Amino acid sequence: MKDKYIKALESIGNPTINTKNDLEIWKVKAINIVGRIYGDDSKEVKQIEQIEFINYLSTPIISSNNYHPPHRKSDNNAKHCEKKAQEIINSYIFDLKNFGIPKPKIIGNNKEINISVNQNQNLNQSINVSLIKEIIQDELKGSQLKEIEKVLKSNEQPETKRKKIIDKLKSFGSDVSANIIANLLTNLAIFNGHI
Repeated sequence: MKDKYIKALESIGNPTINTKNDLEIWKVKAINIVGRIYGDDSKEVKQIEQIEFINYLSTPIISSNNYHPPHRKSDNNAKHCEKKAQEIINSYIFDLKNFGIPKPKIIGNNKEINISVNQNQNLNQSINVSLIKEIIQDELKGSQLKEIEKVLKSNEQPETKRKKIIDKLKSFGSDVSANIIANLLTNLAIFNGHI
């Protein structure tokens, strides 16, 4: 996968930028590739988004005896944009070659979820437990939460605890269970293409 990412970056690593439109087209391609590697909200994507095309209009020359109207010749920073784009992409290629594919960090509702994916596409998840606890606390009343905690702290076998928790959640009503599951799924970004 690393080699595919490097090839994709190399394909956009030497852009020709003459107009704002050229830059915008290049940025779309670059953000699509870099977002796959580093994540859509990564600093690397932001670096690409910050490349800005600027047009400079020439100013009129005014001398003591006459006025020379501007030629309306415009200048721009296209070459600067090209150079910056090249340098940024080259730094990402260097990064991949030397350090491999990064482990993306996904942020959901100000709670961090670390997801690491190896090259065999096996998924190892490390989910912030406090996020799960907070979601459950938000959905349960104090007395309901105490009942669940009592079952969890008991010395019973895990399978027995599981059955008791299921029975407790059912007794609280189907809306409670549905809300907990819905909040977990939406907060963990499971169906947003991250997992």
